[in-house]
Amino acid sequence: MTQRDYQVSGFSEAVFVVADLVMQRDFYLEVVGWQEIANDNVQANEALAIFWDLPEEVTVKQSLLAAPNSNSGFIRLIQIDGIEQEYIRPNNQIWDSGGIFDVNTRVVNNHQLAKQLHAHYWFGVNDPVPMEFGPYKVIEWLAKGPDAITFACIERIEPPLANNDQTALFSALFNSSLIVNDHQAELAFFQELLGFEIAVSQQACFEKACTNVFGLPHNLVDKTPHKLSMVCSPLHDGGSIELASFPELQGGDVSEKVKPYNIGISTLRFKVNEIDAFILACQRAKLIIVNDLCFELPHYGMCRVVALKSPQGNWFEFYQPISK
Repeated sequence: MTQRDYQVSGFSEAVFVVADLVMQRDFYLEVVGWQEIANDNVQANEALAIFWDLPEEVTVKQSLLAAPNSNSGFIRLIQIDGIEQEYIRPNNQIWDSGGIFDVNTRVVNNHQLAKQLHAHYWFGVNDPVPMEFGPYKVIEWLAKGPDAITFACIERIEPPLANNDQTALFSALFNSSLIVNDHQAELAFFQELLGFEIAVSQQACFEKACTNVFGLPHNLVDKTPHKLSMVCSPLHDGGSIELASFPELQGGDVSEKVKPYNIGISTLRFKVNEIDAFILACQRAKLIIVNDLCFELPHYGMCRVVALKSPQGNWFEFYQPISK
C-alpha cells in the first residue's frame, strides 16, 4: 500500500451553479426540508470570482445548504451574473461522458417522492426501479430538476439502514457518479492520488431483460456491458465516488463544458489535511493544479483551496482550513 504524507476525506459538498439561487434555495428549504447554514459573504464571493478566473464585472452569490443533523454532504448554491454560461449536462443520456453526472441522496419512499417532485417539474428517464449494487438492494430513481441537475434518489431495501430517522425528503449527499470513457485512468486518479479504496466493483447489474435505472431498452440492458466502481476515503467520512462506463456504447462527451462557472453540478470539494504534500503528489503525477488560493469558504473559514482536473477532465477542488 502506498504511504502518503496527506489524507483526503470524501467530498464534503457539491457545488451547484444555478440560474436562480433564490428559487433553488427556496425549493430545498421549503420542499426538501434542508437548512441554510451559510449565506452571502461579499469578500468570500469576490475571492471565489478570483479563484475561478472570472471577469471583474461578474457578481457572485452563494448559499450553503445542509440536511438536518448533518455535518457533511452539503449543497452549495452559486449564482453568477455577468458572464455567458452553458449548461454542463442539459440533454444527455447516462452513457454520455464528461462532467459530474449526479449526486446521491437517500429517500424513504421513492414512488411517493416521484409523485411529489413531479409537481415541481422534476422528471426521470424511468419510474423508480429495483437495483442491486454489490451487497445493496435498493429502489433507485434518477431525477433531473432545474438547471439540469440530476439526483440519484436511493431507497435502501437491504440491508436496512440503522437509525433511519430521516425527516427531510433528501438525506445529506453521500455519493456522486461520473460517466467516464477511460474507466481505469479515472479509477487510478482516485486510488493512487487520493488514496481512495474500492468499496464495490461489478461488471454488470442486470441478468435479464428488465426496466432499468440506465434508461436502456429493456431487451438490451442485460446484453450491454457496463462497469461500475465505487471508491471511498479510508477515513470513511464524506461522500464516495461511483465511476460508470459503457465500453460498447458510443455517446456524446460534455468535457469541454466542464468549467466551474457553467450551470449544473460544477465541482465536488474534498478536505485534505496536508495540502502542500498533496500538491507535490499532484505534480509527481503530472496533474496540473489549475488554481491555488487562500480565501474564505463560508462555513469552513479561511482555507487554502486548490483546483485540478482529473484525467477525464472533471473539475475537483481540495481545501485545507487554515488554523487561526
